[in-house]
Amino acid sequence: MQKAIFPILKTWESQSMNTGSHKDTKAIDFGVLIPYKDTELKAPFDGKIVYVDSQSKGGGIAFESLEKVKYVDGTENYMTIWTGHDNKPPKLGTIFKQGEVYSHMGTAGGVQTHCHLEVIKGKFKMATKYTSKNS
Repeated sequence: MQKAIFPILKTWESQSMNTGSHKDTKAIDFGVLIPYKDTELKAPFDGKIVYVDSQSKGGGIAFESLEKVKYVDGTENYMTIWTGHDNKPPKLGTIFKQGEVYSHMGTAGGVQTHCHLEVIKGKFKMATKYTSKNS
């Protein structure tokens, strides 16, 4: 059983949860940390791309664990990471191993380069206000 790792190595929080465009969502945005210019997102666990949103809606990606993962509170369940704004998202069905680059920060949806990030406990269900307010 894997423990999830944080997908961004060098970053800063550019918008917190439940503020601005994240009102009533559990989303956090992360920006590019200068001088590193690191825009890579690493797979937090062994997983599969189970949903890819259109670029006009922000290029949201749902990356779901292949097996249950151990959460920080000790519970075990599937985990889905919802990220957004990748300009060249991976193809639906692609499998990535923990630590492999699966996505990038981007500008899809007409925003400045950043990553919209949400963690969903369990398997992915269609996008809602809790995964993407604009989807």
